[in-house]
Amino acid sequence: MISPDEIKPEERLQRMSESFNEDLSILAEDYEHFTGIIPQGDSIPPNIDFRKSGESTGPQDPARN
Repeated sequence: MISPDEIKPEERLQRMSESFNEDLSILAEDYEHFTGIIPQGDSIPPNIDFRKSGESTGPQDPARN
């Protein structure tokens, strides 16, 4: 097995690209390598809120107008 330190950045990018194209994922190990951030727990699902920014979400406070 190859140590994570032995993987070249170009190989990581290729691996990330293939994984993302296949199922919209990347390995936590590669994410951590490039960002320095260690992912915690499950991945965050993509934002699927298609609401338009100008669309009202409910009654507005009259004092804010």
